[in-house]
Amino acid sequence: MLDFRYYRKFITLQNFYIIFICILLISCSEKISIFQGSDITGTHIGEGLSLKDHNGRYCQLKDFSGKVVIVFFGFTKCPDVCPAALSKLSFALNSLDKNLAQEVQVLFVSIDSKRDNPKLLKEYVTFFHPNFLGLLGTEEEIQETALLFKAYYSKIPAQDQVENYNIDHTSMFYLFDRKNQARVLINSNENTENLIHDINILLKK
Repeated sequence: MLDFRYYRKFITLQNFYIIFICILLISCSEKISIFQGSDITGTHIGEGLSLKDHNGRYCQLKDFSGKVVIVFFGFTKCPDVCPAALSKLSFALNSLDKNLAQEVQVLFVSIDSKRDNPKLLKEYVTFFHPNFLGLLGTEEEIQETALLFKAYYSKIPAQDQVENYNIDHTSMFYLFDRKNQARVLINSNENTENLIHDINILLKK
């Protein structure tokens, strides 16, 4: 029998994050922006990020100073959203001049600390692009990181198997400039040309 109390809690939490993102997008849209995505300049989103990459090294945004950084939350067993998002990011980087593409760093934050491990995560992200980095941590570290980005995720348990769960999560690209400042929030469903447009703007700054 379904536990509707769980789903009521899940829906309430999900609605909270949806409302927060809507308020953020509305407030950002009131500015005159040069970006196709939502301008989040000055929000300090993502500040304090500190997780291990798939090579075992701790990463912070400042480690990528001088580069445009794109952060995305997901997990390796994601059936559709994550593969589509990473494919889009790969296409965007491959559309840039080769030297410019080296100045963009994609960080894929795993929200599945139970099933994702460094080896699996490395194989997964580098399948889409050799320069992509996977980040992972304990459940507590991932929760703290999600709060820094105002990102939402929630495990959806399967009825039949304990390990066969899915995860509902935020599907947004967080773009940071060369000075590690959050600048653009853009939905992963957004037109690829708009994503490339915003990346190019940040590369010129």
